[in-house]
Amino acid sequence: MRQLFLLLAAAAVIFHSGCTDNTDELGPITNIGRENGWVISSASTTLETVADGRIANLTDQEISDAGETRENLQQTYAARAAAQAGVDDCDRDDVLFFLENGAMRIIQGDMQCPEPGDPTVLSPFNDNFYVTDLDGTFMVVRNEEGTLIDEYTIVSISGTQFVVTATRELRLDNLVGAFNYTTTYEMIPN
Repeated sequence: MRQLFLLLAAAAVIFHSGCTDNTDELGPITNIGRENGWVISSASTTLETVADGRIANLTDQEISDAGETRENLQQTYAARAAAQAGVDDCDRDDVLFFLENGAMRIIQGDMQCPEPGDPTVLSPFNDNFYVTDLDGTFMVVRNEEGTLIDEYTIVSISGTQFVVTATRELRLDNLVGAFNYTTTYEMIPN
C-alpha cells in the first residue's frame, strides 16, 4: 500500500510539473506568435552617433560649399534618429501581433500619438509579413507585394522579451554620404 501511495504521489508531481505555464520553455516561434502580442518597451539607434562622426570629419569649407551649417546637419540627423527611436506613452499602448499566416498587425491603444500619426515606432511592422527560421535567429519583413522591407537579427526571444536589431543604410545628402547604422527594438509581453 505504501508503494502504491508513493507511486501515485510521484505521478502527481510529474503531471503537475508538466503543466506549468513557463513560456521560456516553449520554442522561439511559439513565443513570437504569443496570443496577447507584444508592446514596445524601448527602441534605440546608432544613426545619430554615426552621422555625428561623419559630420565631424567634414571640413568647414566642405560644409560651407554645400550651403549648410554643421548645426543644421546635426539637427537633421538627430530628428531622423528621434523618429526611429523615440518611444512615447502613446507607442506603449499599441500591441503588435505576429499572426500564424505570417502577417503582422498593430492594434492601436486609446492614446493617440501626435503627427505624423499613430503608431509611430512600430509602424515598419504594421500590415507587413514576416518569415523566420525555426531557431528564431532572424526575421525577414516584406510588404504585401513581397518587396523586402527589412531584415532583422533576433537578439533575444523568450516569454518575457523579444529583441530584434537591423542594420540599415541611409543617404540623406551627398555631403554626409551613405552610411550604415543599427536600430534595435525591445518588446515585452502585452
